[in-house]
Amino acid sequence: MDSAVLSEVQRLQFSDITRANELLCSFLTRGLGIHVKKAALRPLAVSLNSINGTIQTEAGEAFFFKAHVEEGTGSREYYNSGLLEKAGYPIVRPILRTGGDLTEHVLLYRIVQLPTLFDAMRESDLNDDPGQISRLQAANENIHRQLFSIYQGSLTAIDRSQSERSPINQLFLDRLVKGRRETFYSGATIRFPGLSLSFEEMLALKWTINGVSYNLSLGELLEDLAASLTPAACSGPAIIGHGDAHNGNVFYDEAGDCGIYFDPAFAGLHSPFLDVAKPLYHNTFGQWLYFTEEAAQRLKVSVRRIGSAIYVDHDYWPNRLRMETHQSRLSLVVAPLVQLLSGRRRLESGWLSTLRSALACCPLLTMNLADIVRFPDSVRVLGFAHTIQFAHLGAAPKCSVSDLFGDLLQ
Repeated sequence: MDSAVLSEVQRLQFSDITRANELLCSFLTRGLGIHVKKAALRPLAVSLNSINGTIQTEAGEAFFFKAHVEEGTGSREYYNSGLLEKAGYPIVRPILRTGGDLTEHVLLYRIVQLPTLFDAMRESDLNDDPGQISRLQAANENIHRQLFSIYQGSLTAIDRSQSERSPINQLFLDRLVKGRRETFYSGATIRFPGLSLSFEEMLALKWTINGVSYNLSLGELLEDLAASLTPAACSGPAIIGHGDAHNGNVFYDEAGDCGIYFDPAFAGLHSPFLDVAKPLYHNTFGQWLYFTEEAAQRLKVSVRRIGSAIYVDHDYWPNRLRMETHQSRLSLVVAPLVQLLSGRRRLESGWLSTLRSALACCPLLTMNLADIVRFPDSVRVLGFAHTIQFAHLGAAPKCSVSDLFGDLLQ
């Protein structure tokens, strides 16, 4: 019931924010054990599966809140925050409230007067200010160096049972085999420009994207992804990670050239190759998920089906700062991690399968690509094309996406 109310608030915030705030205020008053005088939602592009904003209480307190629509996230965050802090992450810890029964969903934080890194990067996308770009480059490099140091300091190993208990599974394996693949796509009609087909029909097609033909169909790939994301496949080397550290969950401290993490709903001890997936995809390649209409206006796409094959050409490409951020994370986090594990003879043979499978889940399962209200047809094509490309990472003929991972794929 709680998640149903939050889902309704999330929907209303974009069409009737006054009503959404009223519903949220009443809901939080009942569930938090405090009298919420005022709720002010912040409808943000980055909040794809959550809501956030500020509240004021009758006692004069003010809080920032974040509430997850998905089940089973909030109650972990108190423990997860302490775990991350102990590992060395700079983090804003949620405030423990014991008067209500909503800790499964809603977390309160002291208000932080800092933008998120998502907002700062978005401002740079729009303004293209060389000074701002330089500052963000420096901050991202600092964040990445610190992250590798934390990985190095917390590096250990987990067995299958420990891997099975990792909260990060909810972002990847659970969405793929227990929830979103079925609820999003079973029986759905997929609309592309000039082409409509059922999801089940699309599963059997082979894809050629920007002139590169990929070996496996979407149906074959989904089986591979599930196998690469099982607890057994993701056991072995493990680190303490945030799990969902895309830019929307990192405050940007410009004065300190650093980031401060929050919202650790999926944090824990898990494979580092799962941990790097969300920021690698969302911060660079996945901006179309947040700004769908803008992407549709800029995107040039053509789609055609010939027999059992589908041919896609598109011109989507991240800007210079996004690409430099991607390369920074690769060179300062992922490459040193691979070298560290290889040097200690702890690099599992399936590490790349785990990474590419998690990356492929990002465009396919973060949001429902079949949703004709949210996604223009041309942008929907991009989501499925990215799924195919990232799922073949390191296992297909060379393409533009594979090129960006350079020596890691050798």
